[in-house]
Amino acid sequence: MSLAEWRAMPVLGQNSLSGLGNSVIKFGPVRGVCAGDSGVDSLPMSFRTEAESKANVVVCGYAYSEGIGTTTMWAPASISIGELSASDVQYKFLDDHLYEISVTGNARLLDEVMSGLRAKWGEPTTVVNDTTQNKAGATFPHTVRSWVNPAAIIRVETPFSKIDDLNVSYTTAAGLAKIDAIEKAMNPDINKM
Repeated sequence: MSLAEWRAMPVLGQNSLSGLGNSVIKFGPVRGVCAGDSGVDSLPMSFRTEAESKANVVVCGYAYSEGIGTTTMWAPASISIGELSASDVQYKFLDDHLYEISVTGNARLLDEVMSGLRAKWGEPTTVVNDTTQNKAGATFPHTVRSWVNPAAIIRVETPFSKIDDLNVSYTTAAGLAKIDAIEKAMNPDINKM
């Protein structure tokens, strides 16, 4: 899918806070926005790696504006996943084509995510079950499940960045290879360890 095709799609996100607006805080409609769009100073979901920045990856997502007086900020919209939702969803475009979708949400999404992925793709091609530890020393179960084929990689990891979250990423193999090559050119020592 091209960036133009993504922009033309119906908006998938929703603003669960829109009914809370008052005379001080004004919420705009949910829309598809990309880092660098006119009027979009910063997006909370616009993270790019150094290699992605060098490759001019465009990061997009569904968001809405929050205005107080003359100050406007952007907040991520929620995306429904089964009975639950996630508000950290990134669409990354490389050479004007979608190469990655990343969804980070509460770990309670795991059953919904896995049932949907299994229904569409079957059992994961690899499963890693181990443990992770927080700064206080507590140990928690950790799992990474992947579906890999010549065209794409789907990866589910929980916990991901916090002890109670998960991440689902869909990445094209060609896009990942290009970003990997840029990373290796930027850091030749990366393969030493």
